[in-house]
Amino acid sequence: MPTPLSLLVVDDSLEDFEIFEYSLKRAKISEDLDLAHATTCEQGLAYVRQALQKQAPYHAIFLDLKLPDAFGAEIPSRFYREVEKRSRIYILSGFDAPEALAGPERELIDDYLIKGESDIAPIIHELRKSIPA
Repeated sequence: MPTPLSLLVVDDSLEDFEIFEYSLKRAKISEDLDLAHATTCEQGLAYVRQALQKQAPYHAIFLDLKLPDAFGAEIPSRFYREVEKRSRIYILSGFDAPEALAGPERELIDDYLIKGESDIAPIIHELRKSIPA
C-alpha cells in the first residue's frame, strides 16, 4: 500500500476547503490522502508542529493569504520558518494577483494557485512522485 500523501489546507472558508476537497475527488486523486484543515494561521502552525514532533511533516501546505489572525506575506513566512523545506508550500488564493507576493516571500513558496481555477492534479501527481516507495 502506498504511503498516504499528507496535505494541510489553511483557509478560514469552509466552502473554499470543500471546493478544494471536491477538486481532488473530481480529478480522482483523493485516494491515499490524509487531508487536514485549519481555519486560522495559529491552528495551522499547531498542526505543523504536531506533525513535525511525530517526524511526519505534511508533504504540502496550502495557504490562504487572508486569515482571521494573519494576512499577506506574513503567512507563508511563518509556515516556512516552521517547516524549513520539509514541506512544500503553496498559496491558495481567491485573487489572481501572484505579484502580491513579491521579493523574498515569493522564494518561500512553490506555487501560487487560484481557488477554483488552478488544476491541482499535476501538483498532487508531482508530490506523489516525491514520496519514497
